[in-house]
Amino acid sequence: MLKVFIVTFFAFQLSASSNGQRVAVPFPKDKTIIIVEAMKSCIAKTGANPNFIDVIRSGKVSEDEKFKEFYYCTCNDTGFVNPDGHIKVKECIELFPKETQPLVEPVIKNCDKEEGVNKYDTLFKFLKCFQETSPVRVALA
Repeated sequence: MLKVFIVTFFAFQLSASSNGQRVAVPFPKDKTIIIVEAMKSCIAKTGANPNFIDVIRSGKVSEDEKFKEFYYCTCNDTGFVNPDGHIKVKECIELFPKETQPLVEPVIKNCDKEEGVNKYDTLFKFLKCFQETSPVRVALA
């Protein structure tokens, strides 16, 4: 019965996302803490604007080169990106709750095909693609 509820719930949410509304999906608290700490550290390492943390929390992106460096640094420090800027697909999918993994897996795999002019741009293109095509958006506390 619970599986039916979960599938129905996410089918409804996916339907809502096709109307331009994306469902906010929180990462597990332990992973969120690690990601937020990496963000804070990467603000200092890259000299990026501290407001970039709020940009990410709002589900948006910035075309600023410092934003790209900051985002790469965060993903690198948390182990979710390869040196070439391509996402570690398995690790990225596993960040999401099990019930949303089937929704995000094809999006993650498709968006990881993007190529940029450097590792920062490649990862940024992944992020932008994910933000534009995923039925869910990441919610960091």
